[in-house]
Formats: sequence, C-alpha cells, structure tokens
Amino acid sequence: MCVCKFPKSIIFEEKCNIIHSMGIYNQIKERRILLGITPQALADISGVALRTIQQIETGKGNPSVNTLNKILDVLGMTLDLSIKNLDNV
Repeated sequence: MCVCKFPKSIIFEEKCNIIHSMGIYNQIKERRILLGITPQALADISGVALRTIQQIETGKGNPSVNTLNKILDVLGMTLDLSIKNLDNV
C-alpha cells in the first residue's frame, strides 16, 4: 500500500509502488551520506527543493522521474526503468 499523499489512481499508485519497491529513497540517502553531501547542498546543486529531498529520503515523497534524475545525476547514479510485458500478466 502506497503511503504517498497524492490522489490515488492506477498511474500514481504504480509509480509510487515502483519507487518504494526499488528502495530508491534509501539508496539516495546512503549515497548522499557516503559522498559527504548535506541535504541542503544536494538541493542547491540539483535544483530540487530541500523539502522534496527530505520527503524522498524518508519515503514520503512521490517525485517525478525528472526530479529523480536531477538528484541521481548529482549523486552519480542512474535510474533504469523497464516496461513489463503485459502478455505475461
């Protein structure tokens, strides 16, 4: 069950489930700490609001792919997505 505070729809629910199941918010925080970057510095460099970064790192955010890419780029990470084959569902 998604804990994000956005209107529930199939698209939002699936997007939220992808982000949470990947544990990407934990990976972002761990990488940021490993690199010695503060949340504020990450916000300044990536152009993403500090509050958004804090929400992502605590698993409460629902960032767009564009927002994730801005953060991941600064951290030297990439986001790889694949499309599920609906014939096998």
